[in-house]
Amino acid sequence: MWLIGLCVVAAAVRFIGLGSQSFWLDETFTWKITGGSVSHVFSGVRDLESTPPLAYLLVWLSRQALGSSEFALRFFPALAGTLTVPAVWLGGRRLFGPRAGLFAAALTAVSPFMWWYSQDARAYSLAALMCALILAAFAYRMTGGGGLSLVAWGAASVGALVTQYSALAVVLATLGALLVFDRDRWKQVVGAALAPLIACAALLNLATTQAGHGMTDWIAGIPFGERAAQVFSQAWAGTAIGRFGAPLYLCAGVAIALIALLVVVGRRSVGESGRDLRRLGWTLLASFVLLTAILLLDGDRLLARYYIVIWPLAVIAAAGVAATVRPRTGLVAVAIACGAMAGLVARIDATPDLQGLDWRPIAKALGPSPLHGRLVVLQEYPYWQALSPYLPDLVPFGPKSGQYPVSVEVVTIMAGEPQSCWWCSARGVVGVAPSAKAVGFFPFASTIGAGRFLITSYRSSNPFLAERQRIPITGGVVAASLTPSLGSGAVLFQPWPGDPYITALLKRRK
Repeated sequence: MWLIGLCVVAAAVRFIGLGSQSFWLDETFTWKITGGSVSHVFSGVRDLESTPPLAYLLVWLSRQALGSSEFALRFFPALAGTLTVPAVWLGGRRLFGPRAGLFAAALTAVSPFMWWYSQDARAYSLAALMCALILAAFAYRMTGGGGLSLVAWGAASVGALVTQYSALAVVLATLGALLVFDRDRWKQVVGAALAPLIACAALLNLATTQAGHGMTDWIAGIPFGERAAQVFSQAWAGTAIGRFGAPLYLCAGVAIALIALLVVVGRRSVGESGRDLRRLGWTLLASFVLLTAILLLDGDRLLARYYIVIWPLAVIAAAGVAATVRPRTGLVAVAIACGAMAGLVARIDATPDLQGLDWRPIAKALGPSPLHGRLVVLQEYPYWQALSPYLPDLVPFGPKSGQYPVSVEVVTIMAGEPQSCWWCSARGVVGVAPSAKAVGFFPFASTIGAGRFLITSYRSSNPFLAERQRIPITGGVVAASLTPSLGSGAVLFQPWPGDPYITALLKRRK
């Protein structure tokens, strides 16, 4: 009964308001990849992503049934986040008893970290679910389970690997633990390991191709110390912890102190529970070290969200420690932790500034494209895909476009927003409004607000002036003319289909 109640809480936390936020940058890649056939999904994952295809196939299924809304694309991630609750309950209950299972389920149900990525149309929550199933099968095997538990471990390992490459750390750590702690039946363990080994071999070509795209190179631009601290702070406080007035490194220090306390309490535990705690502790440490090594050796991709794969191990270890101390003490500790995390979830959910940037007001404010098209400049936000689900005709404007738009619209993230999310601060958003001066051949027209953005319009009285003067307008030229007041920006063009003049220009240039 308690488990059912926790699952209901988890579902409510994840599904209520699931479509209230617009897609953020990475979700727009999911939107683009899942917008065609199944073969389109596979080719999109290969060309645009740095993760395996399973999560995108599931999102594609929900898109076929529910449409292309924010809710539809986030349905499976939210479902996976909800199912992680009974999955960690299984592992905790098997290793440390019913109390530990409920503790792990409660902490997972209201975790800001797990909630955030359960409402994200990406692979993270599904990866956490798969790793929770790995640990549940591992727990059954370590407590006397037969061959079926190894089959389940192998199947869950394959599922984790085709969801997120970082899950390899959990697969290797649990495999090593099985070989060490279940050495008498090592042949069965080796046999079960063939399935994930085959999966790794099948994914090797895809992973190599994706690595060549450099899609994660931007991570290394964030200070390493900041990213390392986020690994510990976001794990218990979520992605918006920086906005609560507590310094990042202080929050990370609190997390490390709590980990040390858990280690001390766990070491003092005796009996079978103490033995299982130590085994799980070593497995968790091995997972953490392996994952960190993988992320650092692969071009420094260390980022807090990749550590979601070891959440099941960490939360079950914490629940096991809480269950081995005096009953009332453990219950009070878990209740305080759940209350604090639930409060953080409620605060973030009720505060727009703590959420992702909402691009829908921009699309509404811009409206239909002028007859001869427009340039849209996103100040200090280098990926135009953020707007693509809401302005579907938007395409990159480059030096060979041959387009001569009638207006330039500069979209500025308003002052103060860099603190709202790590992806803004990482990209150096300055929030400086553009000046009311001409941009190239485009005189200043107006400035309007659009949610948390400012749109400054520059409209030319003659969209073909540059063509007549033989001065080409390109993305680089417009960006250069904005540099004194704006810095760099991504320049986009939204064409007007069927415009005869532009069609003639394109044919002439070909």
